[in-house]
This record gives sequence, structure tokens and C-alpha cells, in this order.
Amino acid sequence: MYTKCYYSKKSNNIITFPHPANAEMSLYGSTIDELKIEYPDIELMDTDQAMSTIEDTFKSPIEPSTEEWFTQSLEVLPPENWHGISGGQYFQMCEYQYGRITRYYIEHCGDYYTFCDTVWLTPAQVQAMLDKYLKIETIQ
Repeated sequence: MYTKCYYSKKSNNIITFPHPANAEMSLYGSTIDELKIEYPDIELMDTDQAMSTIEDTFKSPIEPSTEEWFTQSLEVLPPENWHGISGGQYFQMCEYQYGRITRYYIEHCGDYYTFCDTVWLTPAQVQAMLDKYLKIETIQ
């Protein structure tokens, strides 16, 4: 994996990677000056930082959903990380929105919710996010 990349904030995308022997050239042969014509805001940054920046734009807060959307999403592809939580259950899609971002579907006490976040949330983290959304105090 490449540790550095050229990122454009305006397009919210990794444009290319620097050539290993010459950082002023892209991996695919264009010079950085040539790329700046199309992407004037291009900048060299850590690839992990660029990915996190992009992924943050794909995250969404918890919002109400429907039983129909929950069921349809459950049946369209095999669920990933299907877990029980207090008052219900949740699963996440095995197909990701972007990078490490996926959509979560929650059933809680007969109500349905959805949101997008990183794929590695634990059941405790999902529960805490739902409790915060529902303004339920967690007893510790």
C-alpha cells in the first residue's frame, strides 16, 4: 500500500500516488504541475489521513427507518456482523459505501433506524450511539 497520496479537497478524492523514485511525478506518469491544472488544490498527504477525510463525508447520523427497508436490506445480501443489542438487533451491510464505511440497520423495540459509519463498530458502540440518539441513559 502507498503511504502517501495526492488528495484534492474540492473533489474529495485521492487523485494519484507519487512515483516511488520521484515525488514530483505521479505513479501513472503525469507531473504534479500537469495534475494541478485539473486539480489546483491537489496536495501530498498521508494516505490514511486522506482515506479518513473522505470516509468522514460518507458517515451519517442515526435516523428513523422502516421495517420494510430493514427487511429488504437484510434479504438483498448476506448481513455482516448481525448482533443482538438491548431491546433489539442490528446488522451491517457486507457491501461498503466507500472504503471502510458501511450502512447499519437497527431494530429496537419495534422501531427501525439506520446510519453509516466505519465497519468495525462493536455492539457496545452501536448500542451507545442508539442510546444517545434516543436519549437513553446507560447505567454503568
